[in-house]
Amino acid sequence: MSGCRRPKWSIKYKFFLAIGVIAVIFVGLLSALNLAFYDDYYLFQKQHVLIDIYEQVRDAYTGDVEQISDLLSEMENHYGVRMTIDRPVEDGWEPVYNSIFTTGKGKDTTAAPPPDAPEVFHDFLRMMPNRGDRFDYDETELEQKGYTFGKMQDTIKNNEFISIIGNLENGDRMVVRIPVAYLEENSAFTTVFLLLTSLVTLVVCIVVAFFISRQFSKPLIEITGVANSMAAFDFTKKYEVRSRDEIGQLGESINLLSEHLQQAIGELRQTNEKLSEEVEKERRIDEMRREFIINVSHELKTPIALVQGYAEGLKVNINSSEEDKNYYCDIIMDEAARMNRLVMQLLSLSRIECGNIQPELCDFELTPFVEEVVQKTRLLADEKNLTVLIAAGDILCFADYDMMERVLINYLTNAIAHTPRGGVIRIVCADEGARVRVSVENEGEQIAPEELTKIWEKFYKIDKSRNRADGGTGIGLSIVRAIMETHGGDYGVENTDAGVRFYFTIDKKDCVG
Repeated sequence: MSGCRRPKWSIKYKFFLAIGVIAVIFVGLLSALNLAFYDDYYLFQKQHVLIDIYEQVRDAYTGDVEQISDLLSEMENHYGVRMTIDRPVEDGWEPVYNSIFTTGKGKDTTAAPPPDAPEVFHDFLRMMPNRGDRFDYDETELEQKGYTFGKMQDTIKNNEFISIIGNLENGDRMVVRIPVAYLEENSAFTTVFLLLTSLVTLVVCIVVAFFISRQFSKPLIEITGVANSMAAFDFTKKYEVRSRDEIGQLGESINLLSEHLQQAIGELRQTNEKLSEEVEKERRIDEMRREFIINVSHELKTPIALVQGYAEGLKVNINSSEEDKNYYCDIIMDEAARMNRLVMQLLSLSRIECGNIQPELCDFELTPFVEEVVQKTRLLADEKNLTVLIAAGDILCFADYDMMERVLINYLTNAIAHTPRGGVIRIVCADEGARVRVSVENEGEQIAPEELTKIWEKFYKIDKSRNRADGGTGIGLSIVRAIMETHGGDYGVENTDAGVRFYFTIDKKDCVG
C-alpha cells in the first residue's frame, strides 16, 4: 500500500539534519564573532591589564625603584610588557628604570648605566625617551585622569606599541607598553586555534547528532511498524515501552488502540456473522414460506379440482345410474376428507411450533402403549400382509401420551407404506438409562444420504412424483420433529442393511426430577 512506503526523508534524517544545521550555525556564528570582535575585545582586555599594572606601580612607588623591583619584574614576566619610569630634569626626562637594560643575570631594575659605561652611553640614556620613539597620546586626558592611552612608534626599529602613559605620585612618569606585533601574533594563534576547535566541534556534533537521531527515531520506527500492522488488521504486534516520556506514552496509546481495535473488529465480525446468520435464516424462512404455499397449493389443487368436477357432473345429471351417482359422491367425500386431514395436520403442526399446545405429561407403561398403536394400524399392515414384531419391556415412561402416540403412528404408517408386501416391521424399545429409545425398522429401499435431513421438512417427499396412492401429505415427519423438540427428546433416521430405521426417545418415570 502507498501509505506503508518508507518516506523519502525519514524523521531520523530530519532530526540529524536539524542538529547538524544548528551545529553549523552555532560554530559559524562563533567563528564570525571571533573574527569580527576578538581583536577589539583582546585589545580592550589588554588595556585593562595596562591600567591594573599602572595602578599597582603608582600605589607602590615612592621614588625608589629598588623597593618595587620585584613587583616590576613579576609584572613584566607575567604580562609580557615593557616598562619605563622617567624623572623630569631641566633638559627633559631622565629614565630611572627601563626594561630594555639587562645584565648577565637578568634585567637590571635601575636606569643607571654600568659604572664603566662611556659618557656617550650616559647621554644616550638621558635622551632615551626621544631616541627614536614617537608618542601619540592626549595630554589633556593625562592631566585630568593621571593616565592616558596612546600609541608609541619606534622609528628606528619600526615597531609599534600600545602604551599607557601615567603620572606617578612623586612627579615621575611611567610608560607601560605592549608590542602590537605581540598582540597580533597572539590574536592570530587564538583565531587559528578557535577555527580548528570549531571544526573539531562541528565534526563531533555531527557524529553525536547521527547517533542521537538514530536512537531518538528508533522507537518511532517501531511504533510505525505496529501502526502499519494495525492497518493490515494484524494486532499481534505490540510496542515494547522502555521509557515514560512522550514517546513511551505514545507507544502505550498505540498498544491500547490496537487492543481496542482488535476487540471492536472482533465484535463487529461477530455482529456481522450474526447478521449474516439472521439474513440467511430470514432467507430460508422466506424460501420455506414460498415452498409452503406452493406445496399447500399443490396438495389442495387436485382434491379441489376433483370435488369441483364431480359436483358439476352431479348438477347436470351426467350420471346414468344410481351407482354412478354414489361413486361421484364417494369421490367428493374422499377428497374432502383428504383436504380436511391436510388442514388439520397443518393446524396441529402450526400450533405445536408456535407453542400453543403444551405437552400434558403423564406416566404410562411402554409395552401397552406400543401394542395399542400397532393395533390401530393393524388394518393397514394386513392389507400388505406385513408382520409387525414388538420387543418392549416393562418400563414406566413419562411424557404426553397422545403426542408420543402420534409420533409412533407416523413412524409406523410410514414404515407400512414403504415396506414391500409380505415384509417385516420391527419395533424395538431399548433402555438407555434416563430414557428409553423406541425404534421402528422396516425392510425396503434405503434413503439417500443427502435426503436423511431433508425428510423432516414440510411437504418433503422422497417420491418426487408426489404419487397420491399412498395418501401421504409430507407433513407427518414435520409433526414428529415439532413434538420431539417440544419434549426435548432425541429423534432421527438411519439406514440399515435391510432397510430404514426411525427412532425417538421418551423420558423414564423414575429418572424425571
